[in-house]
Order: sequence, then C-alpha cells, then structure tokens
Amino acid sequence: MDENTKHWNSIAREYDSLITRGDFFREHLLNPALYGLLPPLKGKRVLDAGCGQGYFSEMMRVKGAHVIGVDASESLISLAKEHYPESSALMFATHDIRNPLHFFNASFDGVVSNMVFMDFNPIDSAFREIGRVTKQGGFFLFSILHPFFMLGEVHKHISEIFDLPHYELKRYATPFSKEWHVANTTHATTVYHRPLEYYARMLSESGFTITAIHEPTLSPSLLANRSNAEKLLSEIPMFLIIKAEKRKVE
Repeated sequence: MDENTKHWNSIAREYDSLITRGDFFREHLLNPALYGLLPPLKGKRVLDAGCGQGYFSEMMRVKGAHVIGVDASESLISLAKEHYPESSALMFATHDIRNPLHFFNASFDGVVSNMVFMDFNPIDSAFREIGRVTKQGGFFLFSILHPFFMLGEVHKHISEIFDLPHYELKRYATPFSKEWHVANTTHATTVYHRPLEYYARMLSESGFTITAIHEPTLSPSLLANRSNAEKLLSEIPMFLIIKAEKRKVE
C-alpha cells in the first residue's frame, strides 16, 4: 500500500461526509455533466475504476447497469458497502487499478473513472488495463480536476477589489505533484498535474479514440451568492471530462 492510499484511508469517512452529502460543485457541475455523457446503461456491465465510497456506482446501478466498483482504499470500499448493499447488480472490491485487474479481456461494456487519475502515479498501467477489459466499441468516461484549475491561483490586484479577481497560471506543460487538502479535509493527499495531451496519449496507446471533451462551467445564476473567487468558475472550469470509445480491430 503506497503512502497516498494510506492518506485516503485516513480521511475516508471525513471525505465521505464532506463530498457525497451535498457538495455544491459535484451536485451542480460535475454530476450533471457526467450524466449527460453516459450512454444508455440498461443491462450494460460497467466497471467503476476508483469508485471511492460508491456513490456514482449506485447512480449507474439505478440507471440499469450491472456495476463492479473497485478502489485501492479499503476504508472507502467499506463505506461503499455500508451505504449501498451489494447485489447481483452492484459489487465492490478493494483493488489498486495500477495492478492487473482480475477480469477477462473485453469483460465490460464500459468503464467510468470519476475524479481518480489525478490522485496517483503512474497511470500508464491503469489505462492499459482499462483498455484490455473494455469491449470493442465500449465506452470509457473519466473526470479529473481540470489541469488549469489545479495549477492556477486566485490573485487580486487593488484595481479588482470590487470586481472578480484573476486566475494566474504559472506552468502547464510539465507534469508535477503537490499536496492537496481535498474538500478541506484534515490530512493532505498528493495530486498530480498532467497536461491534456498526456491523457490523450494514454488513451490512444490503450486503444481508445476520444469522442467528447467537456469542460463544464457554472451558470452565473448559480453563483449569485458565492464568493468572487468562486464566481470565476463561470469561466474557469474546475473539472475536465473525457469520453472515449474502444477502437474496433479490423
């Protein structure tokens, strides 16, 4: 077990209470965007790779999918089982997706990985395994913190006291990591910045073709009572969502 997984185990219950019990940005920004990119799921077999406490696994089950959720954190998997009883349509298991998945080739109609890939390194083997277990023509949908959002900083000049601050980007092209208190949890985890072309290359090398890129932003009407820094989210995307299709072999 690596250090980041240990950190996730330590904040699992705190993270669960902060994120999945009414998080504004997931409720109004991330989740609707993900739902809009999901194909019809009735009767489909879906892998939730990095399922955390299982909330998105359960939402896909409600849409008719047969879901298997895996996550490296034993504590998060315990919470998933606590929240959502397992059945023939929903199962959870502890597994680090950087390691070989215990499934046959082309086992799944689709794979979802929601807010996962910025949390560990390296990611190459995870992409390869996801490509291996996805059927030809199957989908791969994943979300991450947007690279712009992750590396930027809010700054305010004197001239901006009564207006929106600006968002300063210092570097983008070079991958790096930094400590991050996700949702202001008490223990930091490590997050990894990678430029968009890095993910595009991982997808291509794993047999996928990108079919959609979505950078959701919030409607100004939803930001009326938020801080000026948060109002930047009408222009600065917090999340990046990519949908891809497993290429068919002629």
